[in-house]
Amino acid sequence: MGNVLEIGDWLVPNETINHTHKNLPEVSFTDKKSIKDFERHHIMEVLTKTNWKIRGVNGATKILDLNPTTLEA
Repeated sequence: MGNVLEIGDWLVPNETINHTHKNLPEVSFTDKKSIKDFERHHIMEVLTKTNWKIRGVNGATKILDLNPTTLEA
C-alpha cells in the first residue's frame, strides 16, 4: 500500500466513456477538484437532463439513487 491510486481493469476506457456520453460536457480528472465538486457537477448534469424534475419515474432522485428530500435539501 502506498499513496498512489491504481486503476483496476474494471474501469471503462476513456474512449468508451467519451463515445457513450457524447452530449455531456467533458470533465478532466486531472483538474485539482474535490469530490464535492465532481458530485455537484454530476447532480447538476442529471438535473439538467431531467429538466429539474426531482421526484417520480423520470426524476433526478431515481437516477441518482437518492431520497427526494435529500436532494431537495
